[in-house]
Amino acid sequence: MDRPTYIRFADALVDTLAARRDVVGLVAVGSFASGPDEYSDHDFFVIARDPESAEALRRDVTWLPESERLVLVFRETAHGVKVVYDDGHLMEFAVFLPDEIRLAGINRARVLLDRADVQARVDAAREESTAKAGSPEESDAYLVGQLLTALLVGVQRHRRGERMSGIDFVHRFGLRYFLVLLARHVPAEHPETRDNLNPFRRVEQAWPAVGMALTALFSTGNLERTALGLLDLASDLFRPHLTDASSPDEAWTTVRGYLTR
Repeated sequence: MDRPTYIRFADALVDTLAARRDVVGLVAVGSFASGPDEYSDHDFFVIARDPESAEALRRDVTWLPESERLVLVFRETAHGVKVVYDDGHLMEFAVFLPDEIRLAGINRARVLLDRADVQARVDAAREESTAKAGSPEESDAYLVGQLLTALLVGVQRHRRGERMSGIDFVHRFGLRYFLVLLARHVPAEHPETRDNLNPFRRVEQAWPAVGMALTALFSTGNLERTALGLLDLASDLFRPHLTDASSPDEAWTTVRGYLTR
């Protein structure tokens, strides 16, 4: 969606919700809050006055801009809905009561409508999200163990002929644990671009060299080569920062030995 159309949709959304008595707030999140590009969706929270109004807003989405153009509407969570327009544009929104804003994970947010102390509630939720993101609930030992075993199992499944399961372990699990360790132990070149809620977001902007290396690894078309390359990259980047207890040398050597058989 081009920028003028994006802004027109945003303005229509604000105008429609501001005119409703059952809505007390609107919060833009993600790129909607900080500056969209042609690939951005509209991601936002609607704050409803009462439970009945909240559920009505989730069930009947004709209040969305140009709702007659919607080709897909589905309930994603208890609070959230996703919709797709006939040009492929995506809108993701959740409808909360004022006291439920704290349930949301928030980093980038901009309050567009506030009739119920929404800004203060958003600020509190953002502080809580930041604190949770900085809390090492997953220990280094856990992350290293999960990374090594994901690569090991992924290659084992692949060699057994379970290709899809192998891809799942290496591309999803292995990469996820790698990225969490990356954020924890390697300073970002551009820390302002990091997403503290999703380790997969904007890796290429925050760590350009690592992003290029990962892109090359995951473009090989060879799962075993990808797994081995991810293991070696992780070893180079993380082992200098890890203790022997959380990152046993023998474990790295054993997994590498298996992957190179």
